[in-house]
Amino acid sequence: MCVLHATPQWDLASRYSSWPKLLRITAYFYRFLSRLRLSKHSNIAFLFPEEIQNAKRYSKTMQSDMFPNEIAGLKQKRLVPKSSPLSVLNSYINENGLIRI
Repeated sequence: MCVLHATPQWDLASRYSSWPKLLRITAYFYRFLSRLRLSKHSNIAFLFPEEIQNAKRYSKTMQSDMFPNEIAGLKQKRLVPKSSPLSVLNSYINENGLIRI
């Protein structure tokens, strides 16, 4: 017998409305995971640029999973479908391929 377990998605986008805050939270999460893997226990109070870049890459992946139709439309300079939660916002794709409002 084969049993599949669905892994729930970590929906940070709905929890934080501020882009800088979402990046910091995501970067700290990745730092935490990295420390668990490497067993490093240093107390660094600031984030390194590569940690912020990792958070941006994760955010792009998260957006691709959550809004594939919206991203395709925005890249083709079309309006977001009215059924989309982004339809009430002035959304666009920035130079890094991320949805911005």
